[in-house]
Amino acid sequence: MEKPMGVSASRKTIEIYSKEDFLKLWNTTEYYEGYGSSKYQPGSGYDRGDAWHHGVKNADIVLKADIEVSSDDINAPIIKNEHDPVYNFGFGMNSCSFDGEGHTVTVTKGKRDIYPLFGDIKNDAYTETPREIKNLTIVYKGDVIGSAFARNIYSLNSYNPTVDYKISNIEVAVEGSILPYATLMPGNQYDKRNDIDKAAYDDEARIDTENFAVGMACAVDSVQIDGYKLHVRGNIGSSEVKKNEFAKTELVHAKTAGLFYGKSKQSFKVFPEIRNVSIDVGGGRHGFSPFGKFDNNYRRFRQSSQRNGHGYGQYGRRDRGVG
Repeated sequence: MEKPMGVSASRKTIEIYSKEDFLKLWNTTEYYEGYGSSKYQPGSGYDRGDAWHHGVKNADIVLKADIEVSSDDINAPIIKNEHDPVYNFGFGMNSCSFDGEGHTVTVTKGKRDIYPLFGDIKNDAYTETPREIKNLTIVYKGDVIGSAFARNIYSLNSYNPTVDYKISNIEVAVEGSILPYATLMPGNQYDKRNDIDKAAYDDEARIDTENFAVGMACAVDSVQIDGYKLHVRGNIGSSEVKKNEFAKTELVHAKTAGLFYGKSKQSFKVFPEIRNVSIDVGGGRHGFSPFGKFDNNYRRFRQSSQRNGHGYGQYGRRDRGVG
């Protein structure tokens, strides 16, 4: 794969006045260096191999108009990816800000599935003040795959003493359900399993399937949330699991959450606040893993009361999902 020329760290301002402006930006691709060979990716909610992604770096993006697009207009598979040719999960932002200025982005259902508007949102540059994503309404005219806002929001700058991202005044409406996204993950409890060919796969090989369906993002790191409203007409998750086509085992780990599944705080960071969050789900939340004798060890799913937002998996094991 040919790698692009180096990208300048200087910031740019991008203003979106029309559908054409939006599609030009949302179909931009950036090259990300990964963390291992093809056996390590795609990872738990993100791609770990060297690959092209839809997205930009070091930009301040401002939405100047309401936009309506079809799922067929964005998130097309990037053919030049060697490891993950079906990658099509949202628009990534690295060290970017986004101000919707109160406008709405509506995504209608075409022939392709609807994915969340944003992919991986991350920061790998020092900042004295948080990057902000604010003042935006997103409407999905149908089911959305995986998550309702972004794939992950995380930091690559462990020593930054400030919050990397502040999410505020965001409203998301899903006029269908949030359905599971099937990705790969390392074999859970590798040493205790007899269904893994240990001569072919080591304990870091991504051979199991992970399904996630969450109301905001799968994982967040160094993110402050102040104002996030989610309305889902249908369900979060599904009563049926979906195996990843590249999985080497039959085991499927399923997890759902109303807001996010995992939240972390790196060393030297403040613990970000979460407030003014509203989650309205018309159906329910579902997570299911039907793997015979491994059920007791491997089922981890959310069966939470919508009233109190707390719950336990089938075997009394609390998951990490929030919401």
